[in-house]
Order: sequence, then structure tokens, then C-alpha cells
Amino acid sequence: MKAADTFAIEQLSPDFGFYLRTTELLAERRSPMQHIEIVQTPLFGRAMRIDGCFMTSEQDEFFYHEPMVHLPAITHGQPQQALIIGGGDGGAAYNLLRYPCMQRVVMAELDGDVIDMARQWLPAVHRGAFDDPRLELHIGDGLHYVHNCPAHTFDQIVLDLTDPFGPAVALYTRDFYRACKRILRPGGVLWLHIQSPIHLGDVMARIV
Repeated sequence: MKAADTFAIEQLSPDFGFYLRTTELLAERRSPMQHIEIVQTPLFGRAMRIDGCFMTSEQDEFFYHEPMVHLPAITHGQPQQALIIGGGDGGAAYNLLRYPCMQRVVMAELDGDVIDMARQWLPAVHRGAFDDPRLELHIGDGLHYVHNCPAHTFDQIVLDLTDPFGPAVALYTRDFYRACKRILRPGGVLWLHIQSPIHLGDVMARIV
């Protein structure tokens, strides 16, 4: 659907936000859990939005996915088993699978429609990661997966989540972080984003 000079606006707080010009709505899907859009933008190429929030885009995803994966992986030194909670765009999986020592990556994504949309529309983000035999997909609640996973299973956990609202709220709690610690092997590493001190200061303080 062509939409020349349309501006997608994301209000991050009552006093702060940003806008991005979009030229085309490439795909749209309302899953049982959320509203997913793929839009074309002049600045960032294809971008994914979920419930009106920008998740990733072709041109700038590496600013997010590379620090998320490589800093903890290098700190660990030899990650062989990794878990992604969320991450349905495939960018985190791609970067984890770049490690020759990586034997298995599990992705626990709540909404299979996010994976379907990313697989079709964002190949520049996942770069074929969904077809790698080392990737194991679990469609369902990441909280349930973590609580039912054997202890000391993973060398690396990546919490690649939507913002701490709606379905993701339960994944921003002390109990969930304790559960993640239980399934890390000795020397294991976990990465999470702690939000912005500008527009989500209260949430950042709670996470810390």
C-alpha cells in the first residue's frame, strides 16, 4: 500500500518521541497478541513495528544486535549453547551463529507471526539464520520455557525483548532474572537492555 510522505510517530514519553518518514506499508498482520507492520523508509530501508513501536530496521540493526551478542560472547570466550528470549527478527540468532564454536541456539519467541514476517520481509536482518540447522525454534512463552529448562544448560542468554509493556512485562522481573541465572552454566553470560534514562527512567531503575 503506497503512502508517500506518511510519518510514523512513536511517542516515548509525554515529552519525548520521534518520527520516521515511511513511503510504503509492505505488510501488516494482527496476531492474537499484537499488531505487526513492515514499512519502507527512505532512511533505514525496511523496518518492523510492533504495536506502534519500532523494533528493527535493515540499515541500523547492527547497532543493536552486535553489542547484544558479541560483547558477552567475547567475555565468555567459547559459547556453545545459547538461548534467545524473543528475537523474532532473527538478528540475534544470526550473530550468535557466526561463532564456529556455537553448537545450538534456542529461540523462545512468543509470537510465531513475528518470525514469519521477518523471514519473508527482513532477510537483510536474519541473513538466513532461520534455515541454520543449529537454530531450534520454540514458539511460546519464554517465561515458561526458562522455568522448565534444566539447570546449567546455556553459556549465553540474550533477552531480545519488546518494551516492558503488554506480553513482555513478566520478563522484566527479579523472579525471571533468577530463573535465567539458574539455567546458565558456570561462567555463563546474560545480556539485556535496561531501557533509556531519558524516557523510561523508572523502568530502568527497576531493572537495575
